[in-house]
Amino acid sequence: MRLINIVAFAVAFSPGALAKCKGPWGQVCEWHGSAPFCGSSSASFGDVDSDGLTLVASSEKDDLLNDLGGYDCTRDYGYGCWTGYKRLWCEETSI
Repeated sequence: MRLINIVAFAVAFSPGALAKCKGPWGQVCEWHGSAPFCGSSSASFGDVDSDGLTLVASSEKDDLLNDLGGYDCTRDYGYGCWTGYKRLWCEETSI
């Protein structure tokens, strides 16, 4: 039973767990930052990273309350952060 709890904890809080979702304008997006320690970024909204992804939303200032991530991505947000915040990065292409 203890092994099951350890595995469940590791999966739930795995920093590499990224899920694709449909962004606010139909593009392919993914959340960066995994609960409970989500990290941060020096990027600003609209910045493009080295992989060609654009930062479109974050939970840093609770902008998720305004549904900036689109319904699909808001639903896929997952657990909240104890430290840091999650960032929504999107490709230019639509789903």
